[in-house]
Amino acid sequence: MAPLQGIGEAADGLVRVVALPGGQIESVWIDPRLMRSASESLAEEIRAATNAALTDLRTALADATATPDTAAMLEQLRELQRGAVPQLQGLIDTLGSVQDRLSSGGRP
Repeated sequence: MAPLQGIGEAADGLVRVVALPGGQIESVWIDPRLMRSASESLAEEIRAATNAALTDLRTALADATATPDTAAMLEQLRELQRGAVPQLQGLIDTLGSVQDRLSSGGRP
């Protein structure tokens, strides 16, 4: 399972930020072409990418901690039971036949 992280981009992919749980920023990547921009513009793109990464991280955390659908799980268990009971009954019948043969000295 991949570690939880959020990824955000801005400036048409020229700025990329990766956020980790706990609000930590793992990495900030800026395409060198963007370095020629005004500092205010560059700061705005970094802010936008960081906010996008944090939003993506919140979504990933919510998905990872989502409450399971117990109704669906119960239906899956019922389906498993429906399939397993006949198989187990067949196994019990076979074991009973083997036991009967052993009791009768191996005669069918």
